[in-house]
Amino acid sequence: MIGGYVVYFGAAMRGLTDLAMADRGGPIGDYAAVLDAANEAAIPFLLLFVLGNILGTLLLGIALLRARTAPAWAAAAICAWPVLHVTGLIAGTEWFEVAGATLQAVGFATLALRLARTG
Repeated sequence: MIGGYVVYFGAAMRGLTDLAMADRGGPIGDYAAVLDAANEAAIPFLLLFVLGNILGTLLLGIALLRARTAPAWAAAAICAWPVLHVTGLIAGTEWFEVAGATLQAVGFATLALRLARTG
């Protein structure tokens, strides 16, 4: 899961190259070739992001439920993110993703408070 979220920062920064090329202007054919090569090289990292974000978060939530290190509702809230995210992608609306991300944040905050108290 952590690997997926770390890779997300790299995926988010990819757009800066596109913006710099567009701002600078120049040989469009050469720029297109560079962007195509960069996109192709990024595929394994983007797949790691998807696996870490969806599968990793679900597995973490299940592990927290089984280990009973956090309240069951907090672990279930963490598990809600991947389910609601995929549901939102299928439904074509972001309301599911927003709800899932909110639940995940509350679950992580509860887990952090629990760990800080026992630390």
